[in-house]
Amino acid sequence: MSKRIVICDDAELIKTVLKDILTKAGYEIVGIGSNGEEACSLYREQQPDLLIVDINMPTMDGVETLAEVKKMDKNASVVICSSSRNPKVVMDLLKAGASDYIIKPFQPRRVLEVVNSIIGMP
Repeated sequence: MSKRIVICDDAELIKTVLKDILTKAGYEIVGIGSNGEEACSLYREQQPDLLIVDINMPTMDGVETLAEVKKMDKNASVVICSSSRNPKVVMDLLKAGASDYIIKPFQPRRVLEVVNSIIGMP
């Protein structure tokens, strides 16, 4: 059974790039959303192995989304994506329960390293 992932980002290009990287590696994308509310709904409906969310999204940002998903499932695996390279931001997200952090623009190898380390190979 392949590993199941939900992707949420307000940028269509980012969603397309992530989906392409992950499906080519053998992961199953079971949901794609554009904001934090959709991320929470998709997580609840799909119960994926991993949720990947952007830090800056409309309605609910990645930090709020992380908190809501962790209320639903304290063991949820959530990766936050951002263009920020601020170490304090990264540490704050990890302290809040993020499994890891991926910096945009994506390096496919880095995306796969992070995902493989959290949920294993597909």
